[in-house]
Order: sequence, then structure tokens, then C-alpha cells
Amino acid sequence: MKPVTYINALAFGILAAFLLGGCAQFEDVITNKEGTWRTTQAKFSEYENGTLVDEQDWDAPEIMVFYADGTGEYRFADGTVDTATTITWSYDAASEAMTINESTTFSGGSVEIEWPYTVIRSKKNAQSWKVSDEETTGGTTYLTEITLELERVD
Repeated sequence: MKPVTYINALAFGILAAFLLGGCAQFEDVITNKEGTWRTTQAKFSEYENGTLVDEQDWDAPEIMVFYADGTGEYRFADGTVDTATTITWSYDAASEAMTINESTTFSGGSVEIEWPYTVIRSKKNAQSWKVSDEETTGGTTYLTEITLELERVD
């Protein structure tokens, strides 16, 4: 048996610290998802045939509340509740997708919108989500991307 040298032990220690530190930094996205999350930044990008045609940043536009039963609320950043807007949500760990279904009622009708966000980054109190929508009409391909940065409020 080969004796453990100082260099081997040090290399093993550094590798173990790196692996344990990296794993501790991230957690399963759905763990303690319930609660109130504030969008700290939203970025909207629009492309036509792969060329960026519009890009906008929107700071702190909304608050989303996730209840344990898969329902929730959409609130404006000032804390008032838009009573016509409710959400349901689900998470698929295999695809790392957070799906939010929004039901909005307005004068003249209502609309159901599904937002299938991909979770880009997730920590205990911070997340990044991204959603893309692509459509081709008359030979032109339109792509809209929305990236959200969220932080836990409670």
C-alpha cells in the first residue's frame, strides 16, 4: 500500500471542499418554494430572424405569492392586489421548469396564459427564470425572451 503524502492529502482536501461548497450553494428549486417572491429585475428581448430588434429592462415590476396547494397571486410592486389575476403553479424537477398559469379577467372577457419558465439559477432566497416564445409568420421568425430575477420576501 502506498503511503498518503502531504500533497495527496492536501489535493483531496481542496477537491472535497470545492465539491461540498459547490453543492451547498444550490438547492432543489422547489424546496420551500411557497411564500412571497419579488421580481427584482425583468429583461425583455425581441428578435426577428435572429436579430435583436428591441430590449428593455424593467425593475421590480411584481410580487408573486406561491401557496403550498399550487395556487397563488400576482401583486403589483406597491403591494396592492389585482383581484382579477390569480395563478396556479407547478414545478417539474426533471426539466427544471417552473410553470405559472395566469388567469386574467378584463372587461369583455378573460384569458388564460401559461408561462413555462426554465429555472436558470436557484439558491435558497434568489432565483433566475427564463421563458421564450417563438413564432414564424410570413417567413419571419419572431422570438421573445423574458428573464426574471427573483428574491424571497418572506
